[in-house]
Amino acid sequence: MGAHLTMADIQPIIEPLTYRELWGAKCDQVCIAVKTAFIADLKATGASEALLTQAGAAADSIVAAERDTPEEYVCTVELSESTEKNAAAAQAAWTELKNRKS
Repeated sequence: MGAHLTMADIQPIIEPLTYRELWGAKCDQVCIAVKTAFIADLKATGASEALLTQAGAAADSIVAAERDTPEEYVCTVELSESTEKNAAAAQAAWTELKNRKS
């Protein structure tokens, strides 16, 4: 299944999951490893090394861009709810994509 995926397929998934995981790390909610779990799942589906590298690079660029954002701007109830909602939608999209591409 993973061999047929492209970055265009997973970009709308990796971004919200990365933001959610980043929010968790910045706000001491380290149990929120949704991006890490997605990359592992992507690898388990047989995604190419090139796609895994692209996904990792996309996630890394988000982390780098947000690295210096002060916690008081990140660790808010509004951002928590927003990233949680977006991550849930991304996870649903991933489930749908896996079902469609298999």
